[in-house]
Amino acid sequence: SNESCDMEDVGSRRFSIAIGKRAAITITYAAIKPGVDGRTVILKPRKSADGIKWDCRGGTLQPLYRPAACRAKTAAEG
Repeated sequence: SNESCDMEDVGSRRFSIAIGKRAAITITYAAIKPGVDGRTVILKPRKSADGIKWDCRGGTLQPLYRPAACRAKTAAEG
C-alpha cells in the first residue's frame, strides 16, 4: 500500500500513484489533456540477472504518449 511504502497522496497533482500487488505501481494521469486524463501506466518489476527490470507497457495510456521503451510491441515487431 502507499502507506506501507511511506508514500504521500499525490492526487492533487497531475497524476496519482498507487502501489498494488507484487509491487506493481499504477500511475493515473489527470488534468493534462483529453485522451490522457484518467489513463494509466502500470510499472511491474521483474528479476533479471542484472537486478530488477521494470516493465512499463501495462495500463491504458496510448502509445503516442509513452516513451518508446513503454510501448507494447506489435505482432510484426516480434
